[in-house]
Amino acid sequence: MKSVFSLVMLFSLQLMGADDNTQRAKSNLELLCRVLPEIFWYAGDMCLRETTTLGGHINKREEFVAAYKAEILGVERKDEGGKIAYYGKVKLHDPNDRQRYWIFEFVHRGQSWEAILGQKHNGNDAPMDIYKADGSMGSMKPYVEKGLAAFKDSKKPSDVNWSNK
Repeated sequence: MKSVFSLVMLFSLQLMGADDNTQRAKSNLELLCRVLPEIFWYAGDMCLRETTTLGGHINKREEFVAAYKAEILGVERKDEGGKIAYYGKVKLHDPNDRQRYWIFEFVHRGQSWEAILGQKHNGNDAPMDIYKADGSMGSMKPYVEKGLAAFKDSKKPSDVNWSNK
């Protein structure tokens, strides 16, 4: 796992200079996918602690990280008024549970990945926007973005101050 964090800066620097290299964006997103289950666990744990009456995540971190895998669904290069951005779509799922998964969309505009979409899918129910606060829980977006910032800075998720208070 440590080698993933040491490669982050290399790929981030390469991505900054890439004008038409979707493969570099995909390589960087692949690195993010390696740590996304852990980032998501920490983000969810702190969001639950700070925005609900629950005492945190119901799953143990080690079990969640071992069970869940992040898979790239696509990477797209877009010209945004003369500036290049790379959009990545990722599915976070337990390969043994086809009914419950999360879909994330990220954008990379030169420096780092930004969270733009987070949806929880649970069977036949309509997707739930986890970045939108509702009556039962706050938005997970600021917590996920803390994880993305840690990824950019080559920090391990366990070394991040996840609190937003």
